[in-house]
Amino acid sequence: MRAAGLILVVDDQASTREALASELREAGFEVLSAGGGAEAWELFRRRRFDLVVSDVRMPDGDGFSLLRRIHGSRSPHPDVPVFLVSAYGTNERILRAGHLGAREFLTLDEAGIAEVVRRARVLLAEGRVALPAELVGESAGIRRVRAQLSAAASLEVPILLEGAPGSGRSAAARYLHRLGPDAAGPLVTVRCGEDEREGVPRDRWVYLANVEQLAPSAQERWREELRAQDAGKPAVARVIASTAADLLQLASDGKFDAELWRRLGRFTVRLPSLSERHADFAELCEALVRRAQDVVQRHDVRLGTRAVARLRRERWSEGIPDLEDVVRRLVAFHPGGSLGASHVEEILKAQEEARAAAQFRAERAWLEEQFREAGSLTALAERLGTSRNGARYRLEKFGLYRSGGRVRRDEEKA
Repeated sequence: MRAAGLILVVDDQASTREALASELREAGFEVLSAGGGAEAWELFRRRRFDLVVSDVRMPDGDGFSLLRRIHGSRSPHPDVPVFLVSAYGTNERILRAGHLGAREFLTLDEAGIAEVVRRARVLLAEGRVALPAELVGESAGIRRVRAQLSAAASLEVPILLEGAPGSGRSAAARYLHRLGPDAAGPLVTVRCGEDEREGVPRDRWVYLANVEQLAPSAQERWREELRAQDAGKPAVARVIASTAADLLQLASDGKFDAELWRRLGRFTVRLPSLSERHADFAELCEALVRRAQDVVQRHDVRLGTRAVARLRRERWSEGIPDLEDVVRRLVAFHPGGSLGASHVEEILKAQEEARAAAQFRAERAWLEEQFREAGSLTALAERLGTSRNGARYRLEKFGLYRSGGRVRRDEEKA
């Protein structure tokens, strides 16, 4: 039976390599070691490791190069977590390691080996955090996102999630929180522009959703908070922020605090839009089906290849939530078995009719209110910027004007 996990230790210094391997074996792990990047890559290609621990400085290529190969498109196991270790841990190196997908960057001081062992125990004992449906897939783009989120979980810096609406930013924020050392605590969500607080929340993890909508006064509060953290004062909040906008452009235009943007954007993860995830689409649909099955308690429905192909051709204006709504309806309203393109067409048609009806009701209510406030057809035409005939046509279209020039009893004559 396998040990607590198989770990690859890479270091060109034999004494350090053997000391680290020995401590990991004492902790119950199986360990293989390599004296450089080339040897490590050959071992990695032949075995399925649970963790790689690599020194940064080596004569045949640094640890960053090995990290890129492990998480690259030709890697046999691109999701294997990597710890980078070094005698010198600068902020620049730490952030670079995180951007490249390193799970940890640890300085090998006197307590360094013990810390590597402790963090390896935590990582491999807890197992992998359940992946949300929004982040499934094996394309290079989404694998890079997962690697960066895994790396960011241990960094004591703000994390900025960029992506189009519906790209899964909120799911990524929740996943990032669950990966972190304080996952048992709450993730407090502040919906910027809606429920901003007077002060900075005292919670350990705070998610600033749609940070581009943060009010100027709130921008100033968060700028001062992050400035205090950088000055070495105790952090009161670990900040995850998300944006669908170009914060750099907003800052350049004077519409967003430039210093706050710089502090938030030091570690940025960009999520691909649904339209960019053609290679992941089938897997994403399968994951959304499984989630819908759990919600509606039906596990006898699956999407056929033609159903997936029809869903792929649709334009999803609201991204993944738009797709998930259709998938949930498919699971809930259709008989069991494999669903085809015709079932998708039925749902899409019904959804479009429902949207059109809702839009009709909303426009009718608005026009009726305008007519009531205007008091006459002439005044309504002025409000709408059209002629009397144009105003009458719009009223007739929504059943608000009778033939013969008379309106409803609560309105005046034309």
